[in-house]
Amino acid sequence: MAALQSQRIDKWLWTARILRTRSQSAALVVAGHVRIDRLKIQKPAHPVQPGQHVRSEEHTSELQSRFGI
Repeated sequence: MAALQSQRIDKWLWTARILRTRSQSAALVVAGHVRIDRLKIQKPAHPVQPGQHVRSEEHTSELQSRFGI
């Protein structure tokens, strides 16, 4: 069985085109506007895995992390 891959939350937000730059993604996370599975995340290096729910208080849409975008 293959291990689940994880990715930094700031990189995921940038790769998924939620924000235009990785710096903006990191700033959003540090400001406390991102939640993963209802937990507030404040470190841009926090890992996100497939199937976790990512929510941004700044952006009203709820996202589900998917890799291979």
